[in-house]
Amino acid sequence: MKRTTLTLPDELDTELRHEAARREITVSELVREALTMHLAEADIEQLR
Repeated sequence: MKRTTLTLPDELDTELRHEAARREITVSELVREALTMHLAEADIEQLR
């Protein structure tokens, strides 16, 4: 697995950390899930 560094606005970082804690997963896992879902949706849009 590759490591990537992101710069996020404070508000987005806070939201990510709260959501990850709520779901009892890491921020990294939450970001991976979000990116995977976003890219899958983009693929579906291209098929239309």
